[in-house]
Amino acid sequence: MPLIGPTSAEGVTPEIQGQLESNVNDVRTPSQAVMDMRTNWHKVTTLLGGTNAMRNAGVTYLPKWRLEEPDDYQYRVKTSVLFNAFAHTVSGLGGKPFTRPVSWSNDMPAEIVEWFENIDLTGRSMHVFAQELFTTALGYGLTHVLTDYPTTEGIQTLAQEKAINARPYLIHVHPEMILGWRSDKSNGVETLTQLRILEHVEVNVGPFAVKTIEQVRVLEPGKWSIWQFDTENEVWKQVNSGVTSMKAIPIITFYTGRTGFMTAESPLIDIADINIQHWQVSSDLYSVLHTASVPILTVTGVEKNDDGTAPLTVAAKSALMLPSGAEAKFVEHSGKAVGSGQTQIDHLEEQMRLLGAEMLVKKPGQATATQATLDTSQQRSELQSLTGVFEDTLNQVIGVMARWGTVAGKPGTMIVYKDFLLAADDAVQEALLFQITTTGMLSQQSFYEAMQRRDVYDTNVTWEMEQERIKSQPLPQAALMPPPQVNPPRTPPSSVAAQLND
Repeated sequence: MPLIGPTSAEGVTPEIQGQLESNVNDVRTPSQAVMDMRTNWHKVTTLLGGTNAMRNAGVTYLPKWRLEEPDDYQYRVKTSVLFNAFAHTVSGLGGKPFTRPVSWSNDMPAEIVEWFENIDLTGRSMHVFAQELFTTALGYGLTHVLTDYPTTEGIQTLAQEKAINARPYLIHVHPEMILGWRSDKSNGVETLTQLRILEHVEVNVGPFAVKTIEQVRVLEPGKWSIWQFDTENEVWKQVNSGVTSMKAIPIITFYTGRTGFMTAESPLIDIADINIQHWQVSSDLYSVLHTASVPILTVTGVEKNDDGTAPLTVAAKSALMLPSGAEAKFVEHSGKAVGSGQTQIDHLEEQMRLLGAEMLVKKPGQATATQATLDTSQQRSELQSLTGVFEDTLNQVIGVMARWGTVAGKPGTMIVYKDFLLAADDAVQEALLFQITTTGMLSQQSFYEAMQRRDVYDTNVTWEMEQERIKSQPLPQAALMPPPQVNPPRTPPSSVAAQLND
């Protein structure tokens, strides 16, 4: 089985990594897909780091001009500011499915529901944890969820396990933490046989100080091991290991732009590339603005001193004395380059806006044209489709937790809000829904639920609860009043009556 994935990571040299892989005879270099993926990750991580990260990247994303002096380049870098459209797009799109809390079906076991309050044993709820996963995958193209279990060495009873809160919990494995992996195909399905994760842990140094060290967690079906680097002997050593009851590596990968097994490309990578170009163009524009804003004094007809300097002094509230025939004037930039640069910046910003909005454009699915007209929930944008995939991913994760936690029965299903675009629908559709409800072609409950999806009705109030409220409320005032009296027809005057009789 070949070794797949990157053979090195930041902080782990190829030599050190090679020692970890010394028992693998068929090591091969990363595939092109993996190398492209990591190149894109560097862009994403730097952009998400903001202005400081872009400045620290230096010539990687802000090339040095030909013949530009080092001091001039450093000044240009320090005065450049990032218009971070990429980060705002990732966070904005990533937050839409979580404008309502993550929920679950009524048949979700109570034991698992209790886990949701502290899903990662660090105090974060399932809702907060899930939003981090989804947003990360939007930026990087994929991310991973590892199900872990506390060490229960010496524990012999269920009561003892509960006393130490021994139950499955989730770990978000950021894509940049993956050093590499091995996989195998069985019955046409590719599965992981080994996964190497780079971790950073704190160790005590003396009575007060702590330091962060790197370690590698190696996961294999049914077992795990921890490796740390021995700086004295310059070798990696196994410092801990153990076995699990899981027959497969308990990690689930969520893809937003899959290119292969364990590889992906962010659906927003084009925005990242344009944002980097915006960073470069805006840096150029600011430099031109600085040059154009400072007029240059030009003097002709004045002899220089023996040392090459001109016998002139220019200062405020002073007169410039020139010999006969000499001339002094300021030369200013025409400003045409400034206008061109600003036009290009505006164009780049518009491109980024359009690419971000494209994720929200609804596209017809399998529904008929009539269904799509009556309820636009039948049409899905790319972001809504990804939300559906994410919902399936969470269900897989819950399945792993249930198996490891020996939860009896089949777990319920997770529900992630996908109708976040309905609130912006045309009121004509709501009027059409109301019309077909009044004609009896749509039930009142379906109408109520459709209005809930459009944020017209409170989503926390179920149809049954609303029915009880209607029953318990007093009758409308109009129902308590006697029916209006209809005035009897007036008797026409005798002259008119005579004419009618005639």
